[in-house]
Amino acid sequence: MSRSKKTKLNPSTSSEDLSIYLRDPSLIDKFNKYRALDILPGRFVKFTDLAEYQLHTYFDNAGLLDLCSIDSLSFHYPNLIYLFYTNLELESSINNVDLLSSLVKGIEIKLTPQIIGDILQIPSNGFSLQDVVMNDQNILNNHIFLPGKSLPMMSNKLRPIPRLVSRILSYNMIPKTGSFDHMSSELQVATYAIMANIKVNWALVMFEVFQRIPTTFHPFGCFLTKIFAHFKVDLESEKLVIKYNEVMDRTMVTRMKLGSIQLPPSTSDIPTSSSPPSQSPSSSRPPSVNESLHTLSLQVAKLTTGQESIMKNQEDLHKKVDDLSEMMRSYFFPPPPPPSSH
Repeated sequence: MSRSKKTKLNPSTSSEDLSIYLRDPSLIDKFNKYRALDILPGRFVKFTDLAEYQLHTYFDNAGLLDLCSIDSLSFHYPNLIYLFYTNLELESSINNVDLLSSLVKGIEIKLTPQIIGDILQIPSNGFSLQDVVMNDQNILNNHIFLPGKSLPMMSNKLRPIPRLVSRILSYNMIPKTGSFDHMSSELQVATYAIMANIKVNWALVMFEVFQRIPTTFHPFGCFLTKIFAHFKVDLESEKLVIKYNEVMDRTMVTRMKLGSIQLPPSTSDIPTSSSPPSQSPSSSRPPSVNESLHTLSLQVAKLTTGQESIMKNQEDLHKKVDDLSEMMRSYFFPPPPPPSSH
């Protein structure tokens, strides 16, 4: 059974008195509880190792390529992470925009989806996962599920590419521990969105994950390093620093035993992007009629292109038959010789 890589430290690992950095002394019990939890730093992908799966294209389309790439692998700072989550609280700004606020060694950190997107260089506009409707049967049947399988998603129902996509999301965007066989409804929708190339507000996804009360782990360990650096938290003086070196590469994928893979003939067969709604994507669900029309129009366009190709092939075939007939007539029934001059 495969499990997410995590960092777990004994609360006594650091001799520094970190309680002086709490917003309020009453948070000490919460802080001690949080120090006993695992940290999920994320697991980064060696995309060049997995070129045959075209993961590079899917994650580039989603705007997550750089974030999930091995190039983003970094240190993470457990004590700062414990302080961040202990001091974290949800506020409302003067513009009625949700705001997450925390305090890390005296440095105030304020986060909105837009700020998260800017720091991590991921999309901060598009659909929320709640807005995505999994209703494109072409995507479901031909790009996601193995033959004969259907919703709800389970890891063993998926084709190799969506199975890898869901695993990467489980490490990084919708972190989890334990078995990867079961997929939460949120992970199902996120996997579908990437396979269908639906533009998702991934910064909002992270913003919502940040708000969940940790019970077994703290998410986004290495991503928090970028956030701390952005707000100029002193990282150099930290005594407790962990370098995370495990990556998602060919060796790991081989252990997954994905079986045979059937790729589309070219990257042009990867679904084209669905445009985000004109209104705020997270405020309402896109009309299902519009989605159905969009899907139907794509199918009609594909059918029309196929018909035009068939007609062109038929024309070429008729011409070849005519040329062959003319050649045969010339060979078997040569024209009579010219009249004799005598």
